[in-house]
Amino acid sequence: MVEQDIRFYHLHRQSVAQALPALLSKAWTVGNRIVVKCRDDAESEALTKELWTFSKTIFLPHGNKKDGYDAEQPIWLTAQEENPNQANMLLVTSPPEGELPQDFSLGCIMFNGADEVELQAARACWRRMKDSGKANLS
Repeated sequence: MVEQDIRFYHLHRQSVAQALPALLSKAWTVGNRIVVKCRDDAESEALTKELWTFSKTIFLPHGNKKDGYDAEQPIWLTAQEENPNQANMLLVTSPPEGELPQDFSLGCIMFNGADEVELQAARACWRRMKDSGKANLS
């Protein structure tokens, strides 16, 4: 039985910071609550700042541990394994070494296709998830 939809985003021409606003905008517009799992606290803070400045006309309600109000944030950026806003969607900014937590119905894995190490990690992640049979991969 497939429990999660997992999507891989192979970034060729954009960085995570450049691609993230469009993905989040689409996901939030259709009613998803989202956790963005970053590599570390520095990336979480940088992406939080990026979401404040990426557009003069689009606002994406978001926060991280510095902002607080975790349960109320539609989009939560973190470096921790957590789901304080009861999100249904998890977006990770690099391929995870293990499975994605099962409390998310949709998982999105972004990776830099120009980075050979990250590309190989994404391929290994894909194989691991495919072999587990727990995910619908696209």
